[in-house]
Amino acid sequence: MLIGKTKDFINIQGVYFIYSIGTVASKKASQYPFLSREFLMFYMLELIIIFIYAYLWQVIIKRVDLITAYSSKGAVMFWTLIWSSVLFKEHIKLTNILGLIIITTGILLVIRDDK
Repeated sequence: MLIGKTKDFINIQGVYFIYSIGTVASKKASQYPFLSREFLMFYMLELIIIFIYAYLWQVIIKRVDLITAYSSKGAVMFWTLIWSSVLFKEHIKLTNILGLIIITTGILLVIRDDK
């Protein structure tokens, strides 16, 4: 049973990882003039990623309790923090790390309670 839960957890994180890539495309689109070729390219990429995320989300919530799936959505903050630092050279502040620790603790408490 633990293997199934671990696989579900990894699948949820994978879906949220894909969703976080959409936020990267969104930020990239915002860096170009509205309706420019680059803007439209990144905006379309974001839409494609969101459609993929929506499909995978439906698959996930058929297998996993909704409370577990939604509580794990905070993991998007982890991926967003990574992308902002690596791709956009933004600085990670202590408050960002503390917030991430609080979110991760909440996720772990909900998942542990789900067992």
